[in-house]
Amino acid sequence: LITLDKVNEKQARQYIKDYLRFNKVENHEALSDRLLKLLLDDPEQEQVRDLAQTPLFLWMIVEYYRENLRPPKGRGELFHDFSEWYLQERHHEEKGEEIKISEYEPKAVFLAVLGYELVQRKATEIEEKEIASLFDTDLGIDWKKAFDETLKAEMLSRNDKKVHFLHQCFQEYFAARHFLEHEAKNPETVRDKVSEFAWHDTFTVLLAFAGDAPDIISLIIKAALDVNPMLTARCLR
Repeated sequence: LITLDKVNEKQARQYIKDYLRFNKVENHEALSDRLLKLLLDDPEQEQVRDLAQTPLFLWMIVEYYRENLRPPKGRGELFHDFSEWYLQERHHEEKGEEIKISEYEPKAVFLAVLGYELVQRKATEIEEKEIASLFDTDLGIDWKKAFDETLKAEMLSRNDKKVHFLHQCFQEYFAARHFLEHEAKNPETVRDKVSEFAWHDTFTVLLAFAGDAPDIISLIIKAALDVNPMLTARCLR
């Protein structure tokens, strides 16, 4: 078992400078100084700054910045844009291949169904042979093709005939997408999910990208206030 320690501020500062310099970003010194100021000093970036303590997410943030020349506005934007890039472009860029791959959305639908099921099970992996049963209902996608491409892009990994996400946070993100699209407007369903501890991480991710659905945000916060003040505090933060 390999564990990664949290990144302290000094390490984060050095990593950001080294990463932009190594990738030969034009004006890398000025850009790294700008990102450091925004990420580590700007109170508006607290939501993203928390993620920067984890090596994987620090890399995601810096790579996002390298591509967009600005930090993500929050966790929701980071996970959406990074997931799309990771599934559509990263693998082919690293291999020097022409990008010949289907659209992002079918893969996102596939991953949303899978992530939702894993959160429901309070699990982080699933037997590969069980995945087909999740797609008994026609969702308008070729789930087998989507599965193959998500494996190739390394958003999913296969180990001893079991499948898991690159990181549990991506599982939570895609589960949140599925919940927002299919269940979030039902007050009883929201209350039921809020009552389950296994869904709390998913809700904190969901509220990071549900800004254009204030009625759903209000519904979740209200249910959390009634059921779990600690979850309410996490969501509001």
